Amino acid sequence: MGLFFSRIISLLFLSLIIIIISGFWLFFPIGYIILIYKSFISAVTIGFLIILYGLSGILLSLFVLIPVLIISHIALLALVCICSKRSLTCKKYGTPFFSDNPPYFPFRSTYFVFAIILLSCLWELLFLPVFSMSFIIIY
Repeated sequence: MGLFFSRIISLLFLSLIIIIISGFWLFFPIGYIILIYKSFISAVTIGFLIILYGLSGILLSLFVLIPVLIISHIALLALVCICSKRSLTCKKYGTPFFSDNPPYFPFRSTYFVFAIILLSCLWELLFLPVFSMSFIIIY
């Protein structure tokens, strides 16, 4: 359970940072840079798991980590795109970013993004112990 809550808190904190940074039209490319950096760190982590644990690291990566990372990265990318569009629209029409005024209000869409992040963390919570037990049996 500790891993679940720490993963949820870290992804929600990253989402909050993306929303705040993307609120300024000059800084919205930083959200994409954050996602590129997170993807790089994820790929390095998977590489180290494969090097350290061999076949069990490959199985863990294939069935647990890669699906969770793909789902969470797509959700964060959707969040960056929503906030970037809102930022550019606010610049065009001169409205503040955190207002409920038209022409485009992204925060209704962010609830869906947060639900996807929650589901990816639940996937990791359910399947990580299953594959960890199978690694003990393999050795």
